[in-house]
Amino acid sequence: KTVEHFKDRVRTWEFLNEPLFTSYALPEGKGYKMKDYVGLLRVAREAVKKADPGAILIGGVAGDPDNRTEDFVLAGGLDLVDKLNLHIYPGLRKPESFIPEMEKLNALMDAHGGRKPIWLTEYSYYGVDQKPWLPFVSAAGSWAGERLLADEQECAEYSVRFAVIMLAHGVQKIFYHSGSNAAVNEEPLESCLLGREGLPRKTYAAQAVLARMLGEDPTLVKRFSGGVMGYRFSCGKGLLNIYWKDPASVNPLMRLRNDEGNAYDMMGNPLAGPLLELGSAPIYTLGNQEFRTD
Repeated sequence: KTVEHFKDRVRTWEFLNEPLFTSYALPEGKGYKMKDYVGLLRVAREAVKKADPGAILIGGVAGDPDNRTEDFVLAGGLDLVDKLNLHIYPGLRKPESFIPEMEKLNALMDAHGGRKPIWLTEYSYYGVDQKPWLPFVSAAGSWAGERLLADEQECAEYSVRFAVIMLAHGVQKIFYHSGSNAAVNEEPLESCLLGREGLPRKTYAAQAVLARMLGEDPTLVKRFSGGVMGYRFSCGKGLLNIYWKDPASVNPLMRLRNDEGNAYDMMGNPLAGPLLELGSAPIYTLGNQEFRTD
C-alpha cells in the first residue's frame, strides 16, 4: 500500500522508529550514520508530499532532547520534517531536570533556521498503588518495573508537571506509550493510565483534568520563578496558571495568595482559603492576577 492509498484516512506519517541508537532501525552498530537516515528521510518526504501535499511528516532520532538532535539538525534533517519527534521515558528523573535540555534544543533550532513544532510520540512515567505481589521485586528486564515511581500519586504529579514543562517548551502533542497492560500472572505496570480491566489510575484522572483545563492549542504566556515553578497559558478558558513548588527551593514553606478564589487542585477540585500551600502536586488558577507567595 502507498501514501496515495491511505491519504483519505491517514494524514500524518512518522518515518522510522528510533533510528541509529536502537538495534532495529539503521543501527549505528551496523555502520549506519546520520547521513544515511537523513538521506532516506529526504526520499520519504518526496514520496509523501507527492502523494499527499497536505500530509504531515514527522521525523528525527526520536529519543531524549539531547540524543543526537544536534547531528540531525546539522545534517539538514530539520528542513525535511513538519514536526520533530522525541521519545522520552524519564524513569525516576524529576520533570524539571528536562528544562535545560529543552532550552538547548530550542536554541539549537533557533540557530539553524527556526523552530519546528515538537511531537512527543512516545512517553511515560510509571507508578502503581497495588503491586502485583508482595513483597514486590520486579522481574529482571521489566521495562516499567525498572522505572517505577513510588506510587500513583507521585506518577500523576510527575506526569502533569512534565506535560506542562513540555508544552511550555514547544511540544504540541504528547502520546502515552503504551496503553496496553500485561497478561495474566505478569506485571500490570506498563500503563500508567489504566490498570486491570481498564480501571483508571490516578494519572488518568490528573491528565484528563489538565487536558480539560488547557483545552486545544494552549499558548505559553509567562513563566514564573522565585521558589515557584509556574506557567501561564492562554487557552480555551482564558488564562490558566499552573503552579507547584520548585523541587530545588530551600524554602520549607511556599504559599500562594488565593485572593480571587478560583483555584483548583490537580484533580480539579476547588480549593478554598486565602493562602494555598504549594507542594509537589500542581495547583491551577484562572485569570491574569499575579499570585504572590507568602
